[in-house]
Amino acid sequence: MWDLHHLFKKHARDIRQALRRRGLPEETAADLTQDTFLRVLVSPPKTSKST
Repeated sequence: MWDLHHLFKKHARDIRQALRRRGLPEETAADLTQDTFLRVLVSPPKTSKST
């Protein structure tokens, strides 16, 4: 099972930095990073069951 808090702590900085490298202002990059995780919260990834 995935843990949103763990995903955020692990990936938020990299996402924000990637957006900054594309020339977005810090505030916009932070907002888009939050939006990314909000989308995950609203529509979590499908889990696959391996047998």
